[in-house]
Amino acid sequence: MKNRMKPLTLPLVMTFPLAMAALLLGGCSSEEREASSAGSPGHRAALEVLGASQGELQLTAPGTRATSFTTLTSGEIGVFLNPKTLGDYTPQNNVKYTASSVSGGSTVWTSSEALFFTDAIAYVCAYHPYTAGSNYENPTAMRLKTQEYSAAVDFSFAKNVPMNSTDGVASGTEEGAGNQVVFKMSRAYALLVLNFKRGNIKDGCTIARIEVSATGLNSENTLNISTGAYGPPAASPDNKFILDKEITVPQNTSTASVSQQILMVPTAMLSNLKLTLKLKSAGSPALGVKVTEISKFEAGKRYTLNLTVNSTGIAIGSMQVTTGWDDDALKNDDGSTDLVPV
Repeated sequence: MKNRMKPLTLPLVMTFPLAMAALLLGGCSSEEREASSAGSPGHRAALEVLGASQGELQLTAPGTRATSFTTLTSGEIGVFLNPKTLGDYTPQNNVKYTASSVSGGSTVWTSSEALFFTDAIAYVCAYHPYTAGSNYENPTAMRLKTQEYSAAVDFSFAKNVPMNSTDGVASGTEEGAGNQVVFKMSRAYALLVLNFKRGNIKDGCTIARIEVSATGLNSENTLNISTGAYGPPAASPDNKFILDKEITVPQNTSTASVSQQILMVPTAMLSNLKLTLKLKSAGSPALGVKVTEISKFEAGKRYTLNLTVNSTGIAIGSMQVTTGWDDDALKNDDGSTDLVPV
């Protein structure tokens, strides 16, 4: 059981012997002492998570940025608290806060093990989606790996925010510390989106294996969510990522496509990127195409390849790099959106 900081409660009536015993013991529980800053605990206030969102900063013009964040209205986040000065707080790791709707349509985030502040500064960071287990107990080394996309592993994080018991929204500076926060979470991965259309293949077209290969391709890394710094990456075995999965490509029409998404551990420099497909049909040769347009995988960016699968090869129709993972990145070349994620 984790030792969370809780408000001190005392009975309304205390007999004289109990009162004397309490005075002799110092007048507070061990949990209260852990929640206190040096000296008097001062004013205490609970962490109030006013909201959480997922997205990126977008470069709109030279020297200017705009935010593109999607508000999270459901699910769970994990929160970490660490003291600025050792001894002011007991570090709290991976505390679950859950979203729930209230009247009026707004979302509130609450925890059965709510964190509390004193006057002392604490640093608070968070991630989404919450996951229990030993791999998520250290905010300085959260593990990432290149893998097939699913919402359950689409990792986002909010870096340290200085906070304390001052009533109000924390501004991001120690001078503007408060007990309320809106977590704006950045995505930790890059997203590779492969949109497949059938070309001149007359019979059935089912992909059995997707292979992404490149010099410098990363398979794993760690991320310090308190600072946003990545650790030394682990190179992919044989510089490849392999996904064994059957994907049926619809019969050739003007727009029919199917989409496969892969979360990529960020890589600063790639060379000789190649996409290879193995079809399910017996005797079908492996089909490959070099992707010279992609030279890196940058966190928070979406790399979309629109591909046509022919009997003798793969043709790249277009390649898009977008900041923000909105649905526009899944559109066909003609702007239609009949893609079917698999």
